[in-house]
Amino acid sequence: MSQIFISYQRNSYNFVAEDLTTRLEKEGFTLWWDERINAGTPDWRKKIDTEIENSRVILLVVTPDAMSSQYVTYEWSYALGKNKIVLPISFLKVKVHPRLSTTQMLDFTDSRSRQWPDLMTALHTYLDGDKSSSEDELIPKDGILNALADLLCAKRLSQADLNIFVAQELITPMDLGEIRRRSMSQEAS
Repeated sequence: MSQIFISYQRNSYNFVAEDLTTRLEKEGFTLWWDERINAGTPDWRKKIDTEIENSRVILLVVTPDAMSSQYVTYEWSYALGKNKIVLPISFLKVKVHPRLSTTQMLDFTDSRSRQWPDLMTALHTYLDGDKSSSEDELIPKDGILNALADLLCAKRLSQADLNIFVAQELITPMDLGEIRRRSMSQEAS
């Protein structure tokens, strides 16, 4: 999940297409932006949702038009709702939504002093730490189920908590049944 989703408004297309994507791809990053939507895609909005969900970082090119665009606003707010990192870069000066001021914005307003090194460092920081662990480093599923059963038996975890785990797809309904079975076995002993 080390993809970068680029959110922008058409007034910054040349910067995105000719400068930003070229530099990021040369740095080895995997990118997705709306140029990758094929003509005739049945529901392009669903495709955008899917690509945001498949991305770790949303790179937001900030311009006045982008900040007033309902599509750009949807993209960054949807990303925040999915706990993605939204990294704004100011291409044209504009006041941003307060939710975007929590991350330090990089200044790209002056083409002679753009913060390319800072952008690359930030992206590597966010993405290089996202490399998947090897199978050897993962906790076996059986151990997780035992731990959850122990917590349920000790009443440190409730059924409502387990239901949230299922809703978030952290465990399956079958796992839930197994956790209950193991917890009842512990109570019986």
